[in-house]
Amino acid sequence: MRQRSIGTPADPMRVATPDEWQAALFARLAIVGIALYIVLDVIAQALPPHYNLISQAESDLAVGPYGIVMTLNFILRGLLSLAVVVAM
Repeated sequence: MRQRSIGTPADPMRVATPDEWQAALFARLAIVGIALYIVLDVIAQALPPHYNLISQAESDLAVGPYGIVMTLNFILRGLLSLAVVVAM
């Protein structure tokens, strides 16, 4: 396996360990996933005309003709939680 230099001011030739690369990968995955989660959440809230953001729970969006969007969003939230745990 090829190792890459991640260099720091104190040690410019430092080589990253596989664990550091895995943590960085999962951290990036979590950041991209959070942006995707927000986009899906906004879409799910905009689709049903009867939904009221103030008086209804977010889980109400999982019921009805557009429920698949919110269901996928809940699954994404669970996967993001796991990615954050692995990254830490």
